[in-house]
Amino acid sequence: MDQPTDRDGALTLTGADRGPYALGEPMWLWDEQEPVGTVYDIAHVAETRQLRLGGFRYADSSAARRSSVRRLLLFEVVSHVVRTMPQIDSIYITLNHRLGDHQSGPEVANARSRLLRAMRAEEIRVIPGGGVGGDMAVEAIWRRAPAHLSALSAGLAAARRENIDPGRTSAWTRLRHGLQRFLSP
Repeated sequence: MDQPTDRDGALTLTGADRGPYALGEPMWLWDEQEPVGTVYDIAHVAETRQLRLGGFRYADSSAARRSSVRRLLLFEVVSHVVRTMPQIDSIYITLNHRLGDHQSGPEVANARSRLLRAMRAEEIRVIPGGGVGGDMAVEAIWRRAPAHLSALSAGLAAARRENIDPGRTSAWTRLRHGLQRFLSP
């Protein structure tokens, strides 16, 4: 996969106690030193080339409340799996976490569906009442294929650019990213 080399705006993925991640354990995500979320349900389906991702939970932090971080979290997790687990061909994704009382179920389901389509996930299903607290859940399958890898890489790069906090980056980095956005088609 053509991975971006620029880590500006990237999240860090770790296992427990900020140690290395091991398959089957919860995955912790950090925006610099601030926790942004955890993926609790990560399971390799025995005797297959499939992985199941679910149990996404956002941390109670200012970084986790930014919508750019919430989009980035999914792209970072799927990209990490693709990069570090070449034996995985399909990733079954379930987004059923509660986002708050201020958003309607259809709005959340629509946003989640758009996010999954952006990475070229397939077989997207909305399940009314299938989420935490009766919210809508959205399920999809992401398959390893050249077009899907390209969409994932492009989505990851765009989500990282959205996550750049002007207060944390240098003037040169902000200028470079601004020019990239201006010059890209």
